[in-house]
Amino acid sequence: MPNANSKPDVIFLDKIESGQCRLLVRWNIVESTKEDPISGDVRTSWDYSERVIWWYLDMPDIGTGTLKEIKAYLTATETTIVNLAKATEINYTNP
Repeated sequence: MPNANSKPDVIFLDKIESGQCRLLVRWNIVESTKEDPISGDVRTSWDYSERVIWWYLDMPDIGTGTLKEIKAYLTATETTIVNLAKATEINYTNP
């Protein structure tokens, strides 16, 4: 399970290419404290599940879309994006 020293965004826009964007999608974000084994310092850490997915930007004016507009679009579709990312985690087996 990945972890970070700062609270991660649910959706991180990594790059945009040919009308699609590569997203780091995170869920099950849990704050915890960890002790550094060397210094003994206690720090805050966040553990989470993560998937990297490619998402087609269904925006009619993608050529003129600003980064702010694209991020607003991703925020508006966050639930759908997260559910798709979670679905890629499921492993099906035939009984």
